[in-house]
Parts: sequence; C-alpha cells; structure tokens
Amino acid sequence: CLKVVYSSNCPALPSGLEGKSFSRVFGNNASLTELFLVKRRIMGPCWIQISAGSFNASTTLNKLSWCTREVRVQTGTKGISVVPADATPPLPPLSIMSLSIKTNTTKQTKASTGKGRSTAAAPQHQQHEIAVAAYYHNPNLDVDEANEECLRRGMQTFMAVTKIEGVTFPKGPLAKNIVVESSERALLNHLAAMVTRADPDIILGHNIFGFGLDILAQRMQHHKLPAWHKFSRLKRPTGYLPFGHAGKKRDGRGNTGGGSLWLGRSLTAGRLVCDTYLSAREYLRLTTYDLGSLSLKLLKTARAPVALDSLVKFYEDPRALSALAEHTLTDAVLQLRVGWALQVLSLTRQLTNLAGNLWSHSLQNKRAERNEILLVHEFH
Repeated sequence: CLKVVYSSNCPALPSGLEGKSFSRVFGNNASLTELFLVKRRIMGPCWIQISAGSFNASTTLNKLSWCTREVRVQTGTKGISVVPADATPPLPPLSIMSLSIKTNTTKQTKASTGKGRSTAAAPQHQQHEIAVAAYYHNPNLDVDEANEECLRRGMQTFMAVTKIEGVTFPKGPLAKNIVVESSERALLNHLAAMVTRADPDIILGHNIFGFGLDILAQRMQHHKLPAWHKFSRLKRPTGYLPFGHAGKKRDGRGNTGGGSLWLGRSLTAGRLVCDTYLSAREYLRLTTYDLGSLSLKLLKTARAPVALDSLVKFYEDPRALSALAEHTLTDAVLQLRVGWALQVLSLTRQLTNLAGNLWSHSLQNKRAERNEILLVHEFH
C-alpha cells in the first residue's frame, strides 16, 4: 500500500482508476472536511487549540468571512489539535434565531410566441412574494438546558411588513415595533442586515429547508440583491448567485425536493440550520407534521392557521395587518419551543460527538453518513 499526496487544486481522480503499477485507489472521493476531521481526530463539536506561530489574524481588507474575528492557519492542519478532556472548558453558549415568513401567492402565466404561430398561454404557476418576516433571537443560549424558561432570557424580536404591488396599504399606524418597508427588496435588505448584526450560530425554522430558505433565495435572486450572502458567514464574489434550484417546481406541501437542502446550505454557510419539520419526522410518528399539529401535541398550545391565498385580506385594516405580523412572530416562538421540546440541538450534538461527523449533517438526519464517518474514524 502506497500513500500519495494529491493536491486539492487538481481534478478528482475517476472512480475505478487502475494502472500498470496499481490496481485500486482509495480515498479519492474523500472531502477536505472529512480528511481534516479524521486526521486531527475531531469527534464532533469540541474545543480545539492552534499552536502558537501557526496562524495570523486576517485584516479587514482581506477577510473571507463576515465573522468578527478571523484567523488563517499557515502551517496546514499539523498545528491544530483537540483540547485534552481534562483541560476542556465548559461548552460555550450559542446564539439562535428562529425565523418565520409569510408569503403572498400570485398566479403567473407565461406566454410563448413563434413566427407564423398564434400566441399560446402556458399553464399558470404560483409565485411566492414575501409580505411579512419576523424572528425571535436569543443571543446567549445553552443548548443542553432542558428548561424552556431559558428561551426567554435576553430575547430579541423583529417584525417587518412590506407593501404588496397592486394592494392598497391600510391607512393608520400599525402596532408598536412593526417595521414597514416600501418594497419586498427593501424588506430583504433589512432582514439580511439584521441577521448580520445578530450573527446567529443557529437558524431555526419549520420546513425551513423545504420552503423558507428556498423562498428567500428565490426572491433574492429575483431582485438580484448583491448582499444576499450576509445571511451566511461566508463572503461571496460579486455576481456569484448559487441559486440553481431557485424557482424549482414545488409539490403540494411547498417542497422543492433535494435541491432545497443545497439552497439552505448555500444561503446559510457557516451557520447551523435546524428544521423542526425534518426533526419531527425523525423523532415522532404522526400523521401530519405541520406546526399547528406539533404545537398542540408537544406544547398543548393551539395555533390559528393563516391561508396564504387570502393574505391580502389582512391589508384591509391596520389592526388586521398588525395581527398578521404578530402571528408570524408567534410562529417563530412556537418553532423554537417545538425544537426545544424535541431536544433537537442537544440530541444531534451528542450523536455528532459519538460519530465524529458534522453537526450540520446530523441536523439533516444523515444516518448513513454518520455511520460511515464513525467507521472511518475507527479504522483510520
């Protein structure tokens, strides 16, 4: 067996590669993250230490992320090691943001014409436009604390509504603390700025992979927002829009399939994403997993549903629109409480520490990968 160091700048070797002096190539599909975790024996979220002299701080001009502090390791992975168990500090508190949106659905028809042909109307399809956004943010949370009271300590809230094209905005003031934006584009820019300022470690939502993040990405692409990557912690080059799946056809539940997970990871790079819909399907055996059903079963709290196709009716009166914004914030609170009742963050962190994979992947219920990485750690 011969070990060969192959640069990551070179293209990946084809599977099943053979030659005159070798018959098999192993490890050619391993990612850089997997190699780093295995070689440095990092078993899930833990404290690591970087040896002195092996790193330097990035300046403001050449930073690759939106993080407050950024360092670059100059000596490869050799200078990185796991802090010994007897010297491990307590787990740090994490910042968590529960995000909720309400969308207005409109039907659009694309017409196609050809030379010498009559105009043919294509089938109508639904387009979602963000009308209301809200979040519930706790900047200092112990994910292992079982008491739900911890969710209220130091909490911060945000509610914003926008004017819908073709719909008269109600006259009169809205409820206190509700921000009114002139357009969907302005709302998205404001929300991105607030997420950057709050800098959450974890973004939580109900069906956030199948609907929420997909809609945010689609609308950001529609408006060509240059600061879309402020939702993440990773800076992107100007003009880079990794939204290849945005606008993909949805099923009856509003899901877009596997592309939604890719969208969510692109839009939230550097942050954990907790989807209470996916987690409930993993941990509970129910006939329906909508937020109202989970809230009633786990929290004994009833949730009044809001039909997206009748959302414009709330724009007839300022009190009704205020109630819609507050309903969106209540959804954000219920999502967080459901996640806490399921103990999603605590359980997935423990599973990740046992298997040695990525916490973000455990939150996506990647069992097969978890088992595979555990075996890789064992036999390395």
